[in-house]
Amino acid sequence: MKKVFCLLAFLAFLGLGYQFYQWQKSSCWDGRQQLNLVVQATSVVIISFQPDRAAVVVLLIPNQTYLRAAYGYGPYRAEAIYDLGELENRGGQLLQASIQESLGLPLDGFLRLPSFEWAGEFDAGEFKRSLLEQLWPFKPAGQTPVGNLSQWDMMRLWWALHQTRSEKITLMSLEETTAFGMESLFTDSAMVKEGLAVAILNATNYSGLAAQAGRLVSNAGGRVVETAEWSPPQAECEIRASQESKDSYTVQKLKKIFACRLGGSDLAGHRADLVIILGEDYGDKLK
Repeated sequence: MKKVFCLLAFLAFLGLGYQFYQWQKSSCWDGRQQLNLVVQATSVVIISFQPDRAAVVVLLIPNQTYLRAAYGYGPYRAEAIYDLGELENRGGQLLQASIQESLGLPLDGFLRLPSFEWAGEFDAGEFKRSLLEQLWPFKPAGQTPVGNLSQWDMMRLWWALHQTRSEKITLMSLEETTAFGMESLFTDSAMVKEGLAVAILNATNYSGLAAQAGRLVSNAGGRVVETAEWSPPQAECEIRASQESKDSYTVQKLKKIFACRLGGSDLAGHRADLVIILGEDYGDKLK
């Protein structure tokens, strides 16, 4: 009987270990760099976790705010875009793409917390308590947050918020921000520190995309040195980086933001550390 118990305990330990391995393998956040999320609650909220400053920045997008939904769906109320994504089999990715491109703020993921209510009251302590309750990763099945973060990410997220002092939580509403003030609060200090020069080339049939993408890269903390057209058109977004820059944080961050594949090191004569070539897939998202 003892041997059977030991065997079962060993198998349970192996199963738990494998589960943690799977969580880590699918993780998109190391817990050290900045993480920006769009949260669908009773209203849409953008939350930026900034470990280097031990701070959290929260931006409320009030209900009835009209934004241009990605993939050609046109103007929609911000709070209705997530449900539109569900109907169109795009889920929260439609909300993430729409908010990112409409506001020019880089986003790493999305969460749906239908029971989380925040109408813009500026009580950081109450906001923290309520959000911790919603983010708790070990709720019964059917009550856990829905999103594109792994369970490991959720545990890190909960712990990061738990460790953040209330006075280090900045709460604001989109109605009360200027463009400059809003964007500067979401700048990624790790990208600023690397200071890599970025060239953005539009290889699509949609005009003006390089400048629009340049705004997003600049708001993320990148140093944009050139925006231009590129010929011939290509189907997929691509990032090319010098040998010295290919493993940089900036390249990995921009690869995620633009959903680009990593190309070679041929910068096609552009005086930059990395080149983003926007493909038709990116243009289709914004049409």
